[in-house]
Amino acid sequence: MHAAPTHRASPLALACDEVHAALATLDAARLPVPRDPLDIPLPALAGARALNRETLQLIGGLYWQSEIEHTGLVLAAEMLADARFELTQLPGASMARLDTLAQRMRGRWIPRAQREALFARLFGDGPGASTQANAAVNHEFARLFANLCAAVAALCQPASAAYDGLAEGRIRLGASALLENLGARNAGALATAAAGIGEQIRAAIEILQDAGVLAMLGATQAWQALGRLFGDTAPDFGRYLSRAHAGRQVILAIASLPQLDARSRLAATALPCQDAYVWLDASGLAATPRAAS
Repeated sequence: MHAAPTHRASPLALACDEVHAALATLDAARLPVPRDPLDIPLPALAGARALNRETLQLIGGLYWQSEIEHTGLVLAAEMLADARFELTQLPGASMARLDTLAQRMRGRWIPRAQREALFARLFGDGPGASTQANAAVNHEFARLFANLCAAVAALCQPASAAYDGLAEGRIRLGASALLENLGARNAGALATAAAGIGEQIRAAIEILQDAGVLAMLGATQAWQALGRLFGDTAPDFGRYLSRAHAGRQVILAIASLPQLDARSRLAATALPCQDAYVWLDASGLAATPRAAS
């Protein structure tokens, strides 16, 4: 098995208006998911709460938000708001925007520690995974999600044009295990938190796109500003943006799969092949040949 070529679907050049577009689809508390008339609802899983499509939409949105948290986008805006009185070179309009954000942060704002704890409980990743009781962290999610993506990638290989019952079985088992894991997390109760974090991401983008802030940091766009702000400690924005988009798409795709009881075959055309490849690649796990485009 040979290594896949290096690929990043969401490079650093990804514009913030694309993030805005993604946010518009993540307001699970307010935007219902359009129902596909041909969609077959997933069956209830033994030992887990049934996850309907709306709940998977919410989980996909929360996963996306968890990866955006890794970029430091919201943290950067919080830092600028806290340090606003020291930023004497900022014009009045920029200072007013930071003042507004600081007021919001003193009100109904989910602080960084709580965001990280929430994401660790759901997805077992990030700083929150090391600050909570071990039982509260979903340590199994990363393994189960990687297994599912790898199973999808295997069935999507060009050499797998013929029906592969073993690869299909791995997808069914992987999807069932992931749904059972997520069902035990009661993610459906987190719609309010997801909506709140979404608003905070929007507010952070507005700060990092502010002309005065950009000029102060010697940047022309928000991701460049983040890089200037964090310096040598800046994370790999492209990696997290790739994982955010691709991971969310894989989670949403589970809701559209045929029932997981082997009564119908899974066609590669119905699987999130490209998204699975991108997520594996961005996670450093893409050892499976990529499907032909």
